Amino acid sequence: MAKCGHEVKAQHRIDRKIMQKFLIIVVAIFICACGSVEKRQSKQASIGVYAIQSALNEGRVDLAKKYADETVKVLPPPKKKNVITVKAIIAPPLTEDPTEPVRKLTILPDSYQPFIDNGLIFTTAELKRVATVEPEIAKQIEAEEKEFETFKEDVAVTQQKVFEKAVEKPKKSLPWLFIISSAVLVAACFINPALIPLIVGKILGLFKALLDSIAKLLK
Repeated sequence: MAKCGHEVKAQHRIDRKIMQKFLIIVVAIFICACGSVEKRQSKQASIGVYAIQSALNEGRVDLAKKYADETVKVLPPPKKKNVITVKAIIAPPLTEDPTEPVRKLTILPDSYQPFIDNGLIFTTAELKRVATVEPEIAKQIEAEEKEFETFKEDVAVTQQKVFEKAVEKPKKSLPWLFIISSAVLVAACFINPALIPLIVGKILGLFKALLDSIAKLLK
């Protein structure tokens, strides 16, 4: 006896729900494969950010710049819409000559006023010259350099491990994704063959996304 329209629609809804559960499993495999390595990155970033804050609090802009340049290496760049762009403050021109070089102002926080009042502002090169005649300063700079080099090496290791995990996890997931996909297709043959084109399209989309992610990392 042929099924009425309501029964057919009800059966299709049941079939789709079953297929959705299978597809959820496939998506879960994909997500796990592309899982983040944020824990390792977060640790290194935390060390770097606190080093930057400590350096700035002590008037050590030189060290803050070095730690900042290394810290950003372990973090993915923000999305374009979330980027905070800091612009330089340009000093008014001294002449009407259009070829006059642009002069960017260096702005220090108010907490640096004592350094300004006492004339205790040095460039990195000037600090090194002072260190040649001040053993204690030389000793401090040497210790800071060693500490920074250790941080720099850790950043390099983190970068490498992040890359390796980001590449290897998707690669390892491909066989599992194939097995689960095959199981979904076999189940679809028994449940409702009409859903096979839809499922094949979804699975091919997942494979493409996974392969694209691997290709981008290998560039």
